[in-house]
Amino acid sequence: MTACCNPSRAVSRMLALSAAGALLALPPSALAGGFYLKEQSAEGVGRAFAGETALASNASTVYFNPGGMTRFSRPVATAGAYALFIDSEQTDQGTTRTAAGPLGSFSAGGNDGGNPFDTLTPTGNFYAVAPIDDDRWWAGIGINTPYGFQSDYDPGFFGRYDSLKSDLMTVNIQPSIAYKLNEIVSIGGGINFQYVDVELTNALPNAVPGSPDGLFKVEGDDWSVGWNLGMQAHFDRLDLGVHYRSQVEHDLDGDLNITGLTGPLAAQNGTFGAAAPLTLPDIVSAGAVYHVPDGKTRLLGDVTWFNWADFERIAVSASNGARFDSPQNYEDTWAVALGAEHDVSQRLTLRTGVQFDETPTRDSFRTTRVPDGDRWWLTGGATYELSDTYSLALSYAHIFVSEESLERTDRFYEGTPAQVNSTLRSRNAGDADILAVGLTAAF
Repeated sequence: MTACCNPSRAVSRMLALSAAGALLALPPSALAGGFYLKEQSAEGVGRAFAGETALASNASTVYFNPGGMTRFSRPVATAGAYALFIDSEQTDQGTTRTAAGPLGSFSAGGNDGGNPFDTLTPTGNFYAVAPIDDDRWWAGIGINTPYGFQSDYDPGFFGRYDSLKSDLMTVNIQPSIAYKLNEIVSIGGGINFQYVDVELTNALPNAVPGSPDGLFKVEGDDWSVGWNLGMQAHFDRLDLGVHYRSQVEHDLDGDLNITGLTGPLAAQNGTFGAAAPLTLPDIVSAGAVYHVPDGKTRLLGDVTWFNWADFERIAVSASNGARFDSPQNYEDTWAVALGAEHDVSQRLTLRTGVQFDETPTRDSFRTTRVPDGDRWWLTGGATYELSDTYSLALSYAHIFVSEESLERTDRFYEGTPAQVNSTLRSRNAGDADILAVGLTAAF
């Protein structure tokens, strides 16, 4: 490919566009296994992200595999916007709580909490790529939200001792470089500057049955750094890619607020400094694209492994010496995607895909904070080249989420005479739809 003849101007334009792209990093809701967000390319939604590790069809390759940046002969920028429609419901299967003393357990009572997700949730991302010398080096940047969830149950929810509001938002800024080793193999990598902001609330049971609940609220944020590295190889009819994204370890710092506790528990009310660790997983992906001899059709595949097992608990340490521990015990998972694309004409491409995405949650630790289940994606989409400079991608995905049981016990004021146990028993059901639009500009 022929490199851009004015690389310094191209890089300046790319950086200016990336600043505007930060406006697209909006708080999302989780639509992948756990609270990882796959919605990092509007075009990719249409093929269920099959082959994404081996492709470089737009600037989102910065995220999926920066080695793909060497496929562009001129500066390219891609912006994506997504409308997420999520339906989720909890059905009480006999949730109980205890009281301090010998009274035994009894129904926690309460309503079903309603749909904890907003009717419409927007999110977005932005990527840009530019060559920086004749034919060897490229630079890129990506701004996106790789992890997130938002759930908010109605007051009086039967699972209120497990969760009421949960809000985790990340913004990831990834400057990247790529190097073409030869006409077949390219490598690329980037640094992930990642911001995370978390707010969690749940009700606190008072020791005396019938007393109004107290409220637990913790907030915190943190900046941390990770990295990623990828390689692509392009042959006559076969494209291959592998990509590794590192763990990011956050140390959240913020405040813990406890209100509404009565009797001997009232001494715990107050606002305190709080800290909590959060480990986001390593991700390893491998992909392939086969170009059918007709020259118009491509078959795509991708497999991804997530190292979720290091997300063991939500552990909050308060400045008053108190510690609040909620086991999560996620397990490692796999996602597998298959797809196809067909060029109807020089300007119009149609695509479709299917993906199976495992949940990392376990039956005895699953929580209403992230009401998760195994997911099947069925997707379709199209790209239309509006001109030599601009192309528009439109995609739709329906996500089937398996119904899952929740049965977990949380212990409050453990080891004291006021200890109360809450056992959540519920059945979760839901599904989701995604509408995605992406605009790519090649300068």
